Amino acid sequence: MLDTCPYEVRVSPQFGRYLVAARDLGPRETIISEDPVIEGPTDEPGNIPLCLGCCAKLTENQYSRCSKCHFPLCGVSCEQGSLHAAAECKIFQGNHVSFPPPHTKHVLNKSIIILRCLLLKNSSDKKWDQLMTMSDNNESRRNRPNCIIADERILENLRHFLPSREGEDDDEKEDKATAMMTFDTQEVIRLSGILDVNAHAFPFKGGDGKVIASKCHIYFKTSLIAHSCSPNASWAADKASKTRLVIRTNVPIGKGDLICVAYDDSDLLYGTLRRLIPMEVSGMFICKCARCVDPTEFGTFLSALKCQECPRGYLLSLNPTNSFSEWKCNSCARVVEEVYISQVINELERAVGLPKKDLLTEPDSRDDVVLLKEYVDEFAGSELHPNHYIIQEVNLRIVRALCYSLQDLGKDELDDFLQRCAALLRIGDVLIPAFVAYHYFRGLLAYQENAPISFLSSKADKAGAKTDLQKFLARYKLILQLQTEVVTFLLEKFALTSPRVKYVQETMEFVKEQIKILERASSSSSSEE
Repeated sequence: MLDTCPYEVRVSPQFGRYLVAARDLGPRETIISEDPVIEGPTDEPGNIPLCLGCCAKLTENQYSRCSKCHFPLCGVSCEQGSLHAAAECKIFQGNHVSFPPPHTKHVLNKSIIILRCLLLKNSSDKKWDQLMTMSDNNESRRNRPNCIIADERILENLRHFLPSREGEDDDEKEDKATAMMTFDTQEVIRLSGILDVNAHAFPFKGGDGKVIASKCHIYFKTSLIAHSCSPNASWAADKASKTRLVIRTNVPIGKGDLICVAYDDSDLLYGTLRRLIPMEVSGMFICKCARCVDPTEFGTFLSALKCQECPRGYLLSLNPTNSFSEWKCNSCARVVEEVYISQVINELERAVGLPKKDLLTEPDSRDDVVLLKEYVDEFAGSELHPNHYIIQEVNLRIVRALCYSLQDLGKDELDDFLQRCAALLRIGDVLIPAFVAYHYFRGLLAYQENAPISFLSSKADKAGAKTDLQKFLARYKLILQLQTEVVTFLLEKFALTSPRVKYVQETMEFVKEQIKILERASSSSSSEE
C-alpha cells in the first residue's frame, strides 16, 4: 500500500493544478523526491558574479573565465562540466558572443537560465513539455513595470546570444550548426514568468554561516504544490545530490486533504501584512490560507495594534489578504486606514532594528538586551498586542543573547527568561506546530527554557530550599527527546557540520550531563532515606 503514489493531481479555480493526499500519510513521510527540470545561478543583490557551473560567488581571488566562451567560471572543473559546456558554452562559441552581454545587473543569470530552457526544445521534449505546463502569472506580470523592464533586458541579452543569421552564406551557417536556434519573444516572456513563479533558490553556506553559492532550480512535481502559511509539509534539498528536492509531511495528512508547503519559510512568525507584501512582489500571488484570512491569526493577535481610543481594544484588519484594507478596533469599532498601520509598524520596526541580522551567528550583546527589554516594556500592550510579531522577535533576540550567560543571571532574571521562552513556544505551537524550520526554532527555545533549571536548582539549594529532583529529571529527559527529534529534522536539510546542527548537538551534550547529575543526586537521595 505504501508503494502507491502518495498524491493525486486535482484542478480548481483557486489553485489551478494542485496536489492532495491519495491516502492517509504519516508524519515525515516522503511525498516527492525529484531532480530539477532546469538549474542555474541566481541573480544576486549587488550584482555579485556567480560561476555558471557550480554557482559559487566569485571573488577577486577565485574569479576566472571560460577559456572557450570567456563567461565567468570558478575553474577548469566547471568549464568542463556538462551544465555549462554542453549548453550555453557551445552557443557562445558558435556565435562569437562577447562578455559581458548588454545587461548584467539583476538579469544576467536569468538570461542564462532562459537560454538553457530554450535549449531543452532540442535536447529534451519531456522537460520542455513539463516547463510549458507550469504557471507563469503573466496576467499579473504584464502590469508590473519591473517585470516589463527585466523582460526587455533579457530579450536584448538573448539577441546578443543568438544574433540573426541574415547575410551569412551557407558555409558559415553550416559551421555554426551547433549555435543555430531561434526564439519567440512571447516564449521568452513566458519562460521569465515561469521562473518567477516556480523557481526554488538554494543558498549554500560555508563553515562561517555566510552564503558561498546560490542556485536556482525548477521542479515539475513540486510546482504543483499549493502554498500555506500554516503548512502541513516542507521541502529540503537532498544533501547527497544537492539538486534533488524532497517534500515530506510535517504532520499526518488525511486522504483527500490539500498538500501545502511554505514557499518561503523565513517569515512564518511574522504578521500577515508583513508576509503579504513580499508575496505580492516576488511571488506575484496573494495567499488566502486559513491563517491569512483570519484577522487574529488563529487567536494569536500576531498583527494586532493597540487601539489608542479605548482601554481594551485592538486594531485588526477588516480584510487581511488586502494590503490596503482598513483596520477596525474589536472593542470600540474605531476604523483607521492602512497607511496609519504601516506608518506605526515601520516606525516601531526601525526603533528596534528589524529585520535583524542572523541571530545564530550574531547574537545581541548584554548591553543590547537591556535596551531590548526596555523596548518590550514600553510598547507591549501600549502600542502593540503583547503577542505582536515585533514583540516576539525582540523576545527571541533576548533569549538568544542570554542563553550564553545563564549562569550569571539572578533568579528573577532567570524567571523572566523562562517566561519569554514560554510565550514564544505558545505562539509557535498555534501557528506552525510541526513545521520543520520551526522544530529548529522550538528546539533552541526548549533547550533555553529548560537550561536554567540547573541554575535555579543550584540557587534554591544554596538558599536551603528542597528541590524536586524527579521533576527536574523528567523535564531534562523530555527536552533530550525533543532535541533528538530536532537533530533528525535538521539533518534532512543541513550538513552534519552546519552551525545549526552543531549547536543543537552541543546543547544535547549539556542536557545529557545534567541528566547524569540529577540521576546520581536522585539515587543518593533515595539511599539516604
